[in-house]
Amino acid sequence: MSSVVPYLIRAYCDWIEESGLTPHILVDCEKTGVAVPKGFEKEGKIVLNISS
Repeated sequence: MSSVVPYLIRAYCDWIEESGLTPHILVDCEKTGVAVPKGFEKEGKIVLNISS
């Protein structure tokens, strides 16, 4: 059986957009393996718009 998590995240994002809002995620740029362009992070974090 596949994971239900991706479906819950998609449903949550759809609900946010249907409510007239914009879904965002906060990424910790200091974690191992995370790469973002220099200058875009603030205090080791970056906020990304994930609307469809």
